[in-house]
Amino acid sequence: MILSRLVYFKILRLQMNEYKYHYLFTSFDIELFDLEDFKYNFVNITSYRLVDVNDVAVKEILKDMETFKYDNNLSDNTTRMNVDFKTHDEKSMFNENYRKRRTIGTEPALVFDSVNIFAVGLQTLEQSYTLRLKNMTCSEAEPWDGGLSLINYINSVEWRGLTGPIQFKEGRRIQFKLDLVKLKQHSIVKVGEWSPQSRLNITEPSLFFETGSMNVTLVVITILHAQKILNFSKICIQTFQDILLEPFFYR
Repeated sequence: MILSRLVYFKILRLQMNEYKYHYLFTSFDIELFDLEDFKYNFVNITSYRLVDVNDVAVKEILKDMETFKYDNNLSDNTTRMNVDFKTHDEKSMFNENYRKRRTIGTEPALVFDSVNIFAVGLQTLEQSYTLRLKNMTCSEAEPWDGGLSLINYINSVEWRGLTGPIQFKEGRRIQFKLDLVKLKQHSIVKVGEWSPQSRLNITEPSLFFETGSMNVTLVVITILHAQKILNFSKICIQTFQDILLEPFFYR
């Protein structure tokens, strides 16, 4: 995240924010960046995102998190930015902008899903196993009696969180989806997706080939040919009335 922001500012400093450049950001938090200096210059920016903010379930979760944060006057940790408001108007403006964005950083989203997966696994374990509190230490390699069972229950959890569908196999997550997004003049739009099962699937290929309305200079080249193209620099404009270009006649 920090490295991506450094690259972002370097691009602006070097004035490399034009249609001639194409950037592939590996950060999953491209929607948290202020891209005003890029989108109106038709800069080609492509990236991936793990959290689909247009998903109905994700919208409901973010709405609940937002309500909890403002009701409890919490800082803006979900966007991973340190915000210092000098006036109430500044805070109100920021809050309004945040409500419009309705997004969340990838790292907080993964933490949210991890806690929920752990809670589901622990709750399932508690139904068949009596949890006993025991003092743990890092100096001795003494495992918890229910640790292996808890891991097995966690691996069996299938759940849909902020980062999409979650499923494990042998301790590794095998079910997830990455949205391929591209910067347009007004917003960031989804143009495809990638998953371990179907790999890359581009749903909007035309967006990669459109020319847009860039302010470019077109160079037109022609060749002088007898009876086809006349060299007007050698003709006195006041003396002629008709121009004959085979096979066309202009008067």
